[in-house]
Amino acid sequence: MKQNIYFLLIALFLSSCATQHTRFLQGDVIGFSDEVRTSYRCPRGMFSTFKEQNAAWNLLDDDQVGRMRTEIKELPPRGQNTAAYYAMELAAERIKYIRRHYAKNDPQTKYYIFLLTDGLDNASPELAKKEKKILFSKTPEQYQKRLQKKLKGAMGWFAKNTFEVYPMMFEGEDMQATKTRNRISDEQFKEKLAKDMECFRYSSTGEAPELISADNYQVIIEKLKHTFVSSSYTFRVPKSYVNKKIRMNFENRKGQKISLIGVLKKQGFSYILTRWRN
Repeated sequence: MKQNIYFLLIALFLSSCATQHTRFLQGDVIGFSDEVRTSYRCPRGMFSTFKEQNAAWNLLDDDQVGRMRTEIKELPPRGQNTAAYYAMELAAERIKYIRRHYAKNDPQTKYYIFLLTDGLDNASPELAKKEKKILFSKTPEQYQKRLQKKLKGAMGWFAKNTFEVYPMMFEGEDMQATKTRNRISDEQFKEKLAKDMECFRYSSTGEAPELISADNYQVIIEKLKHTFVSSSYTFRVPKSYVNKKIRMNFENRKGQKISLIGVLKKQGFSYILTRWRN
């Protein structure tokens, strides 16, 4: 039986505003299980994005952080189901709203979603239809495509903002029981999880973060820290290297060296280094 674990979908907004020279760090929490609940005023329905939403929590204000922690304890609903697609859809729309109404399309603002779940989606189409987000039922595959479209549209057509999604899976008792019951090897289990969670991966600037999964929360957090801190770099490369393989050598403050091999690709109005695959 599924444990009553709190599922948290956290959206953070980080900015170094180019026009006002100010910094802010804001966040929201979305809990999902049988229901989807948000830490902000979130109208539901097909035209919810046109209705007013309140500001996110100020994570640089100790008082607000304290109130946010108190509210989080009561926020996520408990149940037997997982409506992760629908929760992520609301998160993508929330980021789009913040970008337009609070960040004022500041190109320096960075957006992140951190998704943590202990089960695969099995309730989004029904819940979304119940709350009139969609008119007709959708298959899981159709909802996955819908979700990717929402993520791609969050930054708008010409925005240069960084927007990344970090999906995380806690391999709890239910997931372990499924693996044992179907006699799936550890490697096959990891491959299946990666495939099932592929629709949550997204990056507006390059390679999307890989799925982080483990049967220990501390391991998940440590992996997230490592991935998030080292997720992006800015560098200068001649345009003549487009579509060519490049090796970049890095050295940290301790003198440790590492090499990164990729292919320089043009993406929109900028350039990115994509992973080299043999």
